[in-house]
Amino acid sequence: MPDLKGAARNTFDYYDVQSGKYRSCTISVYDMSKIDRVAKATRNIMLENLILPADYTPQGYGVGNKFRDKYYDLGYYALSLTDNASLQSEFQSAMDDFVIYKEATDYMWNSLKLEHCSGVSSYIVKADDEGISKADNYGYFDLEWSDDVVIPAFSAHSLM
Repeated sequence: MPDLKGAARNTFDYYDVQSGKYRSCTISVYDMSKIDRVAKATRNIMLENLILPADYTPQGYGVGNKFRDKYYDLGYYALSLTDNASLQSEFQSAMDDFVIYKEATDYMWNSLKLEHCSGVSSYIVKADDEGISKADNYGYFDLEWSDDVVIPAFSAHSLM
């Protein structure tokens, strides 16, 4: 069995001693046998609510035209959707079992502060016609995650 945590740690350590924009790294190792629990917990949150608080600022990971507005921290996003302590606990427990190693430098490319790093980045489908259209163009709705999480939540809120 390969030492995936060790490989991830070595990779992070390499980038963590760099300087300037080269000191940029987020890295995680997942136990993929636990992803269904994360999907269920995320779906349960999204079934309850899809509207983020007015003061929510997403933790993005992308800079520049190619990556901006595409990758966000899944944990911060999901936990920001609900005040329900039971749903938050279910989600956090699932994430704790799923993400078996994670590290992140303080900044990406010396310009993007990383304040919320759950270890999982995600494309977040905006709950409007334009967001749904973009996701469809990216092939997002061909993914199991879409079938298991996003479509049931959007359908429950009459968005699809």
